[in-house]
Amino acid sequence: VILTLASTSNPSVVVGTTNQATVTITDNDVATLSIVATTQAAEDATNGLFTITSTVAVPTATTINLNRTGTATAGTDYTAIPATVILPANATSVTIPVTVTSDALIEGNETVILTLASTSNPSVVVGTTNQATVTITDNDVATLSIVATTQAAEDATNGLFTI
Repeated sequence: VILTLASTSNPSVVVGTTNQATVTITDNDVATLSIVATTQAAEDATNGLFTITSTVAVPTATTINLNRTGTATAGTDYTAIPATVILPANATSVTIPVTVTSDALIEGNETVILTLASTSNPSVVVGTTNQATVTITDNDVATLSIVATTQAAEDATNGLFTI
């Protein structure tokens, strides 16, 4: 803010040579990021979804660096998630899909864990809610059956079952 003295209404008071001053207003607002798993995943039915939220909209696009871990395998159990995501300028949230890949393996439920690591903007910081987990529910089951393949005879043949 620049203030300039131009004149006074009192002839006994004159404007001196130092007639201008500047005050700089430093913006100390910081946007804080958090992440949640907004949709859990299920094989053959539902893709998962993470949502990153900022407490304040920032006027410039911000790169968010992610750490990706969990028991699910990127490229096999789900489409790989990039190491960075962009929070667009003036936005307060961005979503990251977990696109499930169907398979016929009986592997149990698996997890995709995203952790917010850092940002490209010093005015945007990672908050304490910096990690979220999407669980991919496995839909594959094994079916067992039993068959008597050999009948038994006393003192002659042992019986045999095949599973």
